[in-house]
Amino acid sequence: MSDDESSEGSGRMNSEEAAEAREWMKAWKEEMEATLRGADKATEAATAASAHVRSMWETADRDREFAARSIELALAGFDAVDGAAASMEPKLTIALLIKRPALVPLKTFVQYHWYLGVHRFMFFFDDASNGSDAPDCNNAGVEVLESVDEWCPGAHVVVHRCNCGWWQEAENSSEIWDKWGGFLWSDVIARQVLALEVAIKESFAAAEDWLIHIDPDEALCFGDLSCGFSGNGRAGAAGRFFNGLPSALDEVVFLNHEAAPEKAQVTDWFKEVTLFKANPACGGKQVFVAYNNGKAAVRLADGVVPAGSHRFTSLQRARKIQSRVVTPSAEGGSEDASGLFNGPCLLHYCNCDYSEWKVKYEALGSFSDVYCGETAIPFEFHLASRDLIARRREAETSCSAADVVSPAADIEADLLSLYNTTILFTSGQAEEGLSCGNLIRTDVVTHSVLAEPDLDKPKSTTLNES
Repeated sequence: MSDDESSEGSGRMNSEEAAEAREWMKAWKEEMEATLRGADKATEAATAASAHVRSMWETADRDREFAARSIELALAGFDAVDGAAASMEPKLTIALLIKRPALVPLKTFVQYHWYLGVHRFMFFFDDASNGSDAPDCNNAGVEVLESVDEWCPGAHVVVHRCNCGWWQEAENSSEIWDKWGGFLWSDVIARQVLALEVAIKESFAAAEDWLIHIDPDEALCFGDLSCGFSGNGRAGAAGRFFNGLPSALDEVVFLNHEAAPEKAQVTDWFKEVTLFKANPACGGKQVFVAYNNGKAAVRLADGVVPAGSHRFTSLQRARKIQSRVVTPSAEGGSEDASGLFNGPCLLHYCNCDYSEWKVKYEALGSFSDVYCGETAIPFEFHLASRDLIARRREAETSCSAADVVSPAADIEADLLSLYNTTILFTSGQAEEGLSCGNLIRTDVVTHSVLAEPDLDKPKSTTLNES
């Protein structure tokens, strides 16, 4: 028996088996090495994939708000813009002429808009009346704003006391006084426009990007009002909106929805009034008692001036203001409330408290039936309010101690009747308007900064007075 033949029985490999084993071991080793090399590559690939995933998440975190803003802009009818441009924080200023302000909502006005991303507020206090100084009615409002660091840390408030001397200085530097100055003491619109001219110049010099003109009974909103807080009350929403606007756009107009108060006594309309009439341009069918052509914001540039209290223009002949009205995504006339109120807008809390309504028309005084000598005032309630307040003023002046019942008492009853029948909405009217989509109930202002009081806020503030 040969060695090869006896190898199986002895438990030993013959030469052929050994050669096969060596070949098998070599192949196995090569396979293992290849597997290890593959594992190394797989590990590298996994590491790269992990890094890529982390990068994607970081990009998503960085761009999430821009993406949301792009969607809102698309709904509002604007084209999307480059994300890199949206990474810069815009400098936004709100400017307004103010007289005898209601103090509680004045605080909310600043808090809410600061929360949205407006960092600078310019208040022009109307301290002169018919050519004589009358500052006392505004002192309380100024005192509230002087303490802004206590209730809205980080807000930058600029105060101008617009007395006769201030208006003289404004005239000396104005480029539009010839058009508006003749109505300075007879029309609040003229004073608004001329104060805005100063606001534009000072804001442009301060390197602000946009100036927004709204009143202390108005609130900007962004997105779909029917979404509530999550859709509108997000911190910085104003900054994201203005960052997303096309660079060629100079002016954006926010259509206004008008408050429909359901009670006569209101302390803070921003917190207590939640029912609104849709703007007619959005398909709303409720009658407005005040304006419905919206309010504008303007991109600050050399030569920009107000063209009234609702729009802006440029004094440079070669420059034409490029303007766009923000409209809802739904077609006009939609019966769906989410369509009527979808998009950035302005909530106008006009005449939301009976007492403040009377104070407002006392402050306005006996104004003309024509705006600055050009356009007849079309608002019957506005004129009727002026006339009744004027009658009450005359009655209070003429009554004597011998009068058993003051003539002003009857006029007060007329005032209350006018307010109740024109301004207030009954529960039935509210239910009907909500069911057909002409009204919407939104608590967006209440559930924004007011719902998140513990947000980390910067602690710097300044106050300038002139």
